[in-house]
Amino acid sequence: MPVLGYRGNMNVLGNSCQTIILMSILLAGCANPLFKADEDDGTFVRLTAIAITGLPKKTLYARGEVLDITGLEVTGTYTDESEKLESITLSDISGYDPDTRGEQTVTLRVNGKKAEFVIFVALLFETKTLTFSVKEPILITWPIPGAVWKAYIEEQEVLVEPSAMGIYYYAPDTPGTYQLRVAVQIDDRTYSRYYDLTVIP
Repeated sequence: MPVLGYRGNMNVLGNSCQTIILMSILLAGCANPLFKADEDDGTFVRLTAIAITGLPKKTLYARGEVLDITGLEVTGTYTDESEKLESITLSDISGYDPDTRGEQTVTLRVNGKKAEFVIFVALLFETKTLTFSVKEPILITWPIPGAVWKAYIEEQEVLVEPSAMGIYYYAPDTPGTYQLRVAVQIDDRTYSRYYDLTVIP
């Protein structure tokens, strides 16, 4: 097995002899992610930086959900200016709290090099009770950046008006009890929040 070492002359008890001093780390033939072998000349290069070149498919979470890094792509740059995709696991990632609502910055580290991406945790699967008068405007506050909104009364889509914090919807013109579902689409996923809506005269 090739190793990285020093070859030179040492003087031992007045006699000159040639010896080999081996480094403690065997860089060839072992899985040391700080280095990678150059297939052309057999030399070794060191990781200098990492960058996120593909975000995870899932960036919006309901409270309590486990972090999913499917689709996450991280590219490492080395001292010879070459690049390669790095292998990332959940143990490389910190900063995600499934019980804290709002925007979170998640950090990943590969051998001392750091990169970050942003996810959002929302209370998505709750049911609330609302009471409004006929045709009264209803503001549903659900601040999620980059979201596409839709609303449904008894699963029939209704017109909504976007606002900075969510959407406006107008209560039905007939008193009664309805199920209101507000759906938000982000990336390729759709999440819903349900309301028991009582409309009074």
